[in-house]
Amino acid sequence: MRLLVVVFVSSSAALLAILSSNAAELSPQQTKDARKIYLVKCAKCHELYDPKAYSNAEWDKWMVKMKKKSKLKDEPFELVKEYTATLRGNSASVQK
Repeated sequence: MRLLVVVFVSSSAALLAILSSNAAELSPQQTKDARKIYLVKCAKCHELYDPKAYSNAEWDKWMVKMKKKSKLKDEPFELVKEYTATLRGNSASVQK
């Protein structure tokens, strides 16, 4: 079990490193904070999905649903929303 967790965390970190190369609209600190929230809140319950694999409408729908499910407050949600939007190559468009 421990090996599985290590592999999962390592894989998640590698995926985030690749995806984060596009996260230029956020400051380095905001990117770091958003990545941490993304790992702690999102990867805690499921695999990290590639934001580019979804249409804007699909991703926005899931972001709103996951905000409620993860109980993210507005400020961290906005940070993760912007972070995933930059990973997708978009400006943030998700509704609160």
